[in-house]
Amino acid sequence: MVTVIFRAKMKEGKEDQAIDAMKRMAAAVESGESDTLIYTICRNQEDPSELLVIECYKDDAAFQTHMGTSHMGDMRATFGDLFEPSGVKLERIERLAGFARG
Repeated sequence: MVTVIFRAKMKEGKEDQAIDAMKRMAAAVESGESDTLIYTICRNQEDPSELLVIECYKDDAAFQTHMGTSHMGDMRATFGDLFEPSGVKLERIERLAGFARG
C-alpha cells in the first residue's frame, strides 16, 4: 500500500475556488480510480489556508495511474491560480497500523 499526505496553502481570496476544485478532484478519483482506497481532503484547523489530502493507493502502480489521469492534469493546469506553490509539501509515509471505515 502507498500512503501519501499532500499539503497546500490556498491563495488568499481563492479559498472557495480551491475547495471546489479539490472536491471535484475527489469525486473524479472516487469514480475513476478503483485502486485508490482512501482520498480524503481536510482543512487544517490551526491554519485554515492549508488543505491536506490523505491518499492511500493499493500499490505503486495505482499511485502512478493517479498521477497520470486527466483530472490530475486538469488540477495541475489550474493549481498555481488557486494555491501557493511555495506552500506545497508531498510526503510519502509508511502505514504501520489502522483502518478506514466506509
